[in-house]
Amino acid sequence: MSVLIEALCLVVPNRVLDISYPGGASAFIDELSMREDIRYVVTDGALTAASLFEPDVGGVLADQLADHGIVGVQDRQAIEFVFADMEMGTTIPCDWLETARHPHGFMIAWAIPGDRGDTAVPGDWDPSFSWGLEREDFRDMPERHMVLANENGYVTLLDLETGRLDEAPDVPSPVVAVGRSTPKAPEGWTLVNGLSPSLQAVQDVLQRVGIPFHVDQELGAIRIAFACDVTVPDADGQKVSREIRQRVLVTDGPDAYGVTCTTVLPLCVPSRLRAEATEIGSVVNMLCERLSMEFECLTGTVAIRTITSGAVTPLSAAAAERVVAAASPVAGSCFEELAAWLQGNVVAELTALNVSAHEPIAGPEAVTPPLF
Repeated sequence: MSVLIEALCLVVPNRVLDISYPGGASAFIDELSMREDIRYVVTDGALTAASLFEPDVGGVLADQLADHGIVGVQDRQAIEFVFADMEMGTTIPCDWLETARHPHGFMIAWAIPGDRGDTAVPGDWDPSFSWGLEREDFRDMPERHMVLANENGYVTLLDLETGRLDEAPDVPSPVVAVGRSTPKAPEGWTLVNGLSPSLQAVQDVLQRVGIPFHVDQELGAIRIAFACDVTVPDADGQKVSREIRQRVLVTDGPDAYGVTCTTVLPLCVPSRLRAEATEIGSVVNMLCERLSMEFECLTGTVAIRTITSGAVTPLSAAAAERVVAAASPVAGSCFEELAAWLQGNVVAELTALNVSAHEPIAGPEAVTPPLF
């Protein structure tokens, strides 16, 4: 089993809580679920993860655990709890936790030794929740911090607003936001160097039309957010129009000059339907030539993949624009079919279809907080 990592997460093994925290893991989860400064709390049975935006809140939680003898760090090594970042993974070395960034745009973590397995997520989660988060690195705010030391791969910063000292590995995020800070001035965007010729063509097109995007240098992908109008059934079976938000991941294609567009749908298939969804994906992939359905049983996420083969030269600007523009509506049609299928099996409104692998923990309603 694994847990979802969004924003900044405190991760602590349940066995540590059961031994040292009053009331054990269940009491800790109940307490955090009632706090408005905690985005969500999930557990996969082995780990508990609490998501938050403000590092100061993390400091309070760390002190709370330390008050009960739970040790966070020693010699720059995580001992009994650790913080994990949605793009970087654990903020310090940790030999009992494995993290992985999913190509669909979110991070997960699991205890080792152990298998990744199904992922515990909040009850109303789908991948679009993670897409809406914009990571802001404290080190990119020169007006707010002062560098006190930079040695042995770690940087020590003084927060000029709070007076707090922060130490972290001196490693930049592999995800680069392009055009997020200046969306109305694409001619001034700083593009990412070193991409393949076809991905460079896609990057140039996005700059020309003024669509902000992310470049994931570790995965070799360009991530683009799109909105799409769909018609889906409501709780009474009536057709209603909705706007859904999708993410298109553009990667190199199977040949030298092609690209692959993977459009991730804002759906999370409940655990009890994932075997059937796997069969549906297999049938779709057998019958269709120009697109395929990528269904991941562990998280319940669904994506539609289209492949554009290149010729003997990289994609032209016009071809790259057509490829990217076509990915979202094609996936939108598939979303309508999957939503109808889910509606018939779950018997719930579309907005409540995203059922967790575990029952959601009762807590305050989620709100859209500021950047962290």
